[in-house]
Amino acid sequence: MFSIVLKVLGIFFIKDIINSIIQTGSFMLWMPKQNSANFSNSDYSGLWIVIIVTLFYGIISWLLIFKSDFLISALHITKGFDDQVIPLNIHRSTILSISIIVIGGYMVANEIPILCRQLFTYYQQKGIIGNYNTSYTVVSVVKIIIGLLLMGLQRPLVNLIELKRVKASYPDNVKGDETNIE
Repeated sequence: MFSIVLKVLGIFFIKDIINSIIQTGSFMLWMPKQNSANFSNSDYSGLWIVIIVTLFYGIISWLLIFKSDFLISALHITKGFDDQVIPLNIHRSTILSISIIVIGGYMVANEIPILCRQLFTYYQQKGIIGNYNTSYTVVSVVKIIIGLLLMGLQRPLVNLIELKRVKASYPDNVKGDETNIE
């Protein structure tokens, strides 16, 4: 049970990683367009901090998703809990699928109002300001696309997450046949 909770938490961290990568990419595209005299070294050090934090989040999400059993044993998470089993008739891949769909839906639902606001601002200021910064609009569109992809491709993502468990469960299966995943 704790393994599933840690994997869902890792998937939630991936959402934050995707947001960070998109916003950093937008900044990287915007930065060369600006006059180099307007930027100081602190702007570039801020970029390095974002990259380091994103890598840290990536390591944490990798540990939570693919090394959850190791974390449970290393952190003694199950200590103090009795061995009474709570019967759940839901397969772990179903829970992971639901969490990926919810996170993708959250991204889409969160970004649609932002995209509408950005488009409205663009049309308002199009006549006033000739060079309106459209990077925020692009970021919103990319986040919506990623959210839709998460919802649409949740099954291959769950298969990827569960692949190691399946290989460990079926050691005779040398190829790691994904058809054993429910």
